[in-house]
Amino acid sequence: MARRAARRVVPLLRDFRMVVGAAFLVLLLGACGDDGPEPTVAAVTISMADFTIDVPDVVPSGLVEVRGLNEGELTHQAVFARLSEGQTAAEYVEAYLGDVAGTLEESDLRGGVQLVRPAEEQTVTVDLEPGHYVVLCSLPGPEAGENHLSNGMWEEFTVEGTTSDAPNRVDLVKSDGRIELIDWAFDLPDTLAAGGVYTVVNSGTQVHEIGMAELADGATSDDVVAFLTGQAEADAPPPIDDLSGVGFLSPGESQTLPIDVASGSYVFVCYIPDPNDGIPHFLKGMISVVDVE
Repeated sequence: MARRAARRVVPLLRDFRMVVGAAFLVLLLGACGDDGPEPTVAAVTISMADFTIDVPDVVPSGLVEVRGLNEGELTHQAVFARLSEGQTAAEYVEAYLGDVAGTLEESDLRGGVQLVRPAEEQTVTVDLEPGHYVVLCSLPGPEAGENHLSNGMWEEFTVEGTTSDAPNRVDLVKSDGRIELIDWAFDLPDTLAAGGVYTVVNSGTQVHEIGMAELADGATSDDVVAFLTGQAEADAPPPIDDLSGVGFLSPGESQTLPIDVASGSYVFVCYIPDPNDGIPHFLKGMISVVDVE
């Protein structure tokens, strides 16, 4: 794409990997039940760096297994937003930077990989309908008052193909349980299985996400809130270490979440601001300590 060519030169090795990703190797994953249908799932690889996202120009519609690779030195995300008819990716980014909460409320958000640390990767399954999309990272930094999106970390692409009108196709993917995002809580099992894969559904009325982080020994959700709101002691170590999560999901949308962590205590946080009052969802109760065994 012209914008991509002007912005960077992709090394030969990455070009090869993107060609492989663009081939969209078709995978067959098991269904939720033994007698259920086996959904067809396409595969695509996305490479993230500081501050670029490489995505194939065209992605197939339906269930898509997204492998997000972080080749940068900072933690990144890759969130998918389906653009409105006639809207350009540049227009969407401009609107987002001007009014995050308002733009998210009006967006068609399909999740993505979240909080992928340097030299690591995350694989999730999302549901993409045909249309024009932008994939972006809007994490804060690297300087105060900046975010990755304002540093140019976005790319546009097209989703082509035909899909059925069946809702929640992600429910067809074999999983170890279900997590629901509601206003204002995470409805999830008492214990998550290490190495398991869970279906995450936004059953609320606003856009939600999961920021998954490892919880420091002895830390509580109150410690996390104090840290996030600047109320913790200046020399206190962070009570969390970001790991992964679920990208922005509009109401009714879903994706998978792999629990690729060891047994221990973790925390789920939704950082998205309420468009009505600007208060982050975690301050409304959308923060939960999670046990993984």
